[in-house]
Amino acid sequence: MSLFFPRKSPSLPQADGAMAARRRARQLAEARETWEWTTSVATLPEVPLAASVPHAAKPTAEWYLEVAGIGITAAENALAIKRATRKSGDVEAHRKLDSVQQRISDAKGDHGALALLHKAESGNPLALARAAGQLKSLVADLHEELAALTIELDDTLDSYDDLFQVIELPRIASTFEHDETFARMRVAGPNPCTVRRVDTLPQALPLTAEQFAAGARGDVLSTALAEGRVFVLDLAALSRIEPGTYEGKQQYLTAPIAVFVRPTGGSSLLPVAIQCDQDAAQHAIYVRPAQGVRDPAWDMAKTIVQAAEGNYHELFVHLARTHLLVEACMVAANRQLAELHPIHILLAPHFEGSAFINNSAAGSLIAEGGPIDQIFAGKIESTQHAAAADR
Repeated sequence: MSLFFPRKSPSLPQADGAMAARRRARQLAEARETWEWTTSVATLPEVPLAASVPHAAKPTAEWYLEVAGIGITAAENALAIKRATRKSGDVEAHRKLDSVQQRISDAKGDHGALALLHKAESGNPLALARAAGQLKSLVADLHEELAALTIELDDTLDSYDDLFQVIELPRIASTFEHDETFARMRVAGPNPCTVRRVDTLPQALPLTAEQFAAGARGDVLSTALAEGRVFVLDLAALSRIEPGTYEGKQQYLTAPIAVFVRPTGGSSLLPVAIQCDQDAAQHAIYVRPAQGVRDPAWDMAKTIVQAAEGNYHELFVHLARTHLLVEACMVAANRQLAELHPIHILLAPHFEGSAFINNSAAGSLIAEGGPIDQIFAGKIESTQHAAAADR
């Protein structure tokens, strides 16, 4: 427990004597100079953030080691993919891959040695953190070198499975097309807090009782609503994001509504119907097909929901309501609660790494040309403003 709560004498300000009160005031004054507010980060307009990352909030050797270890495993996986897809006669390519293989082996050795030093608490902590950070940078360089060796894969699910050579293929890869898995992802996937139990269906979704009964295997809409067994995933917030382009190709982003039911006596949700955007006049309602019937339109509707929820989760739930919300709490806590305050001591472990990660994300992850701009469907300016406005 001392790792998480290292201060042994927490105290409240009302219990301070004159000397302790002066120490507390001095520490808070220093903290307010260190933890300064800004609302001028261009990629997250008007969002209250830390103006800079204080030295004490920068990554530790342990953090660098963990990230480097994950990066080494990913590099081994990428190398295995390249080897599996290279033609046997491509001598130059295989020479480059052998070189990368040796550097990965060296990186693994360095990682193991640093991990042992860290575990034994031997060596200068700052020097360890610096060495671990350099190792992380080396691993990043390896990934760039591997990425430059392009590969060609068929557009098949088997080709997707082939991407997992060292890293284990997720078990969901064999069931993701099943309706039961699609429903389970709403409560056991990365974004379980958006699906809601409803007493009435959204106005934007003109689902009829007949359509509900067809998709719910004969269940009655009015009865299911009255019994609290109907759930809705409504991603209307995505409507305010303007679709962008990637490498000259148009991207698409809709704001779908999906309906689920918990069958009488059942414990798991089942999908019933999907409308792929908010305007019912422009978008049909797709109903779950009969048992044993494969409907490509239904499969496509589920894919649209999955893609939309990925955008929704990352921009609103993950970025705005986790990273940005926690940052506001973190800066305020450091400015207003002395290090000896019990609440500060309780909160500190939950803030670890947030300032550094958020600062890095604002400068690269959500910047123009960054991963969010490349992976997600909205124009980057529209995406930034949508996340910033989600308060």
